[in-house]
Amino acid sequence: MINKFMIGIAVSVLLITLSVAAQPPDSECPHMKKRIAEELNLNDEQATQLKLLKLDMQKEYILHSDEVKKIREKIKAEMLKEKPSKAVLNGYADELGKLHAKLSTKRIENLMKVKEVLNKEQFEKLLSKEFLEGMCRDRKDAKGKKMMRHGMGEEQE
Repeated sequence: MINKFMIGIAVSVLLITLSVAAQPPDSECPHMKKRIAEELNLNDEQATQLKLLKLDMQKEYILHSDEVKKIREKIKAEMLKEKPSKAVLNGYADELGKLHAKLSTKRIENLMKVKEVLNKEQFEKLLSKEFLEGMCRDRKDAKGKKMMRHGMGEEQE
């Protein structure tokens, strides 16, 4: 009984985490780049460097998403078995944890590079809550559907 309950919780948490992680990297509003450049008062060189850093992260997100999808399929196949193996499922959970840790490390490395491109004031503004919340209120995904705010559980205005 406890094993089924724990597996159920693990799968639920996993699916929620994966849905957030699998968000398409190009799902920003049409004028986001221009607004960021204006708000941060970027020069042309900074804008170019940030664009390249963003492309690098988008590649990482795509690779990460592909790897996560493969593991999801393995989890699904295991769960559909008459008697799924908790050990196998825990192994998949470990694999996912390592993937997410790897992506988090890549995000930090990318942010450190962004910090090198911006001056102190620009970087502080970039990380400020007000800046992040105000950038794009009508953000939509690749299918045109309104996206949810991270961690808020509500649609953006």
